[in-house]
Amino acid sequence: MFLIKHNQVKGGFLWKCPICSSTRTIFKESIFEDSKLTVREVLITIYCWAFDFPRKVASKESNISSNSVSSIYGQMKNACNEAIKNSPRHKIGGFQKTIEIDETLLSKRKYQRG
Repeated sequence: MFLIKHNQVKGGFLWKCPICSSTRTIFKESIFEDSKLTVREVLITIYCWAFDFPRKVASKESNISSNSVSSIYGQMKNACNEAIKNSPRHKIGGFQKTIEIDETLLSKRKYQRG
């Protein structure tokens, strides 16, 4: 696959196969594929999500609706959940190692009691 310039598609570029000459958009199978938002708007919203900005602040920063911000925040959350679910699990400890786990409850005192 190699990149070719094409002004008729979103983003202005396509991937083209040198063998069969088939093409596909550079946004195929990405967060940008079905989005009507610009790449800039989506990236600003992802930046806001990464730094834990509230949705209203992200909406103002990227100049998009709060519904669009919520959609992108949800997609980022789902992507992180998938990455965690698909990551290899490592056991704590090792051969002939004993691991002890304690449970601790931390809470605030209510009405200066307890």
